[in-house]
Amino acid sequence: HRATHRVESIDIEFENQGSNSLVDRAMVEGWIEESGLMPLGHIIDSVDIAAIEQELTRHSVVAEANAYITFNGSLKLHVRERMPVARLRTTGYDLYITQDGYVLPAHEGYSVRVPVITGDYTPVFSPDYSGYISDMINDTIASLDRHIAELEEAKIPLYTQINDHRRAMRSVTSETIRKGIFMSEQEFSVLKQDLDERKNIARSLFRDQQAALEAEIAILAEAQEATRRSQQTLRTILTDLEAMIAMFAHIEQDDFLRAEVVQVIATNENNGALSLSLIPRSGRFTVDLGTTEGLIRKLSTLKRFYDNGLDNVGWNRYRSISLRYRGQVVCQ
Repeated sequence: HRATHRVESIDIEFENQGSNSLVDRAMVEGWIEESGLMPLGHIIDSVDIAAIEQELTRHSVVAEANAYITFNGSLKLHVRERMPVARLRTTGYDLYITQDGYVLPAHEGYSVRVPVITGDYTPVFSPDYSGYISDMINDTIASLDRHIAELEEAKIPLYTQINDHRRAMRSVTSETIRKGIFMSEQEFSVLKQDLDERKNIARSLFRDQQAALEAEIAILAEAQEATRRSQQTLRTILTDLEAMIAMFAHIEQDDFLRAEVVQVIATNENNGALSLSLIPRSGRFTVDLGTTEGLIRKLSTLKRFYDNGLDNVGWNRYRSISLRYRGQVVCQ
C-alpha cells in the first residue's frame, strides 16, 4: 500500500497556538516547499519523515515537530512552537524571549503583542544568539571551571621548584666542617668562614627564588579568584534573568497585567544589579520595581494599589510609583 499510494493532503496541528503565535500553516508549508521536501503527490514510501521533522525544528520558532503519514495518505504534522512572553529591544538587540528562557530572533513580517524590554541593559549573549539562556551561561561557567583547573595545574611546576630549592637549601645548611688532627685553628677558621659565606649566599638566593615563585603563584591565584568572581556574576545574571522571565510569564497569565504592561525598562544599577521599571498602558506614570527580588509579590501589590488607591485619587495624579521596598508604595 505504501509503495503504491501517494500523499494526498497535509494536516498541521499546532500545540497551544494563541495570540502570541509566531508561526502559522503557510509558514510551515513554505519551509517544507523551500527545502524540497514537499510530499504532496509523492509515493508514501519515498517521503523522508525524519528530514521533514529536522527541517521544521531547524527554525528556532519551532520547539518540536512530529510527523507521520496515515493509511489514506494524509501527512500529519504536530508542531510545538515557542511562545514568547517578552521582546528584547535594546541597542543592537531584537529578540523574543520565551517562558522557558529560550531566545530567538524577531524576524520581519510577524510580531506578537508582548511587553517590550528597553533601556541600557546589555545581555550576556550576542544579538544573533538563538537558544536557551541558561545553557549559554552554564556552558560559560563550565568553561571558566576548566580555566580555573588549568591555572591550578600551572601552579604545580612552581610548587615543585620551591620544594627542589628547599631540599637544596637543606643540603647546604646541613653541611658541616670537622677540624682535622693536623689542621691549624687558622685553617679551620678560614674553612668555616667560607662555609658560612656559602650558606648565606644560598639563603639569599633561596629567598629571592622563593619570592619570585610565590609571586607567580599569587598571580595565578588572583586569576583564579577573578575567574570565580566572573562565575558568580554570571550566576547572578542568570538569577536576575530567570526572575524577570518568570515575571513576564506571570503577566502573560494575568488578563489585567497582560493588557496593562506594555514596556519594561531594564537598567543596571551601580552595584551591577538588574533594576526594572514598568510603563503601563493606563496613566502617565512609571512603576519602579527595583531589583528582581520578589517581582511577583510586587506585581500583586501593584494590582491592589490600582484597585484601592488609583481608583480613588485618579490615574493621572502621580508621575512615578515605587514598589522597590517591601510593604511600601511610594508615589510622587
